[in-house]
Amino acid sequence: MEEEDDVLSDLSYVAENFDDVAKETIVLVLEAAIAEIIGLRIALQTAASKATWATD
Repeated sequence: MEEEDDVLSDLSYVAENFDDVAKETIVLVLEAAIAEIIGLRIALQTAASKATWATD
């Protein structure tokens, strides 16, 4: 019963603060996407650097 109350409380919070929750979610998704892009860029630069060393 307590878990149900917690879930209802969380849902109530989301409903009352939907705009803020949506904005926070979008920010978190964008931050994760940016981090992924940066990670891929670093990986590509590292691979390119190793390839350059291998051909020298």
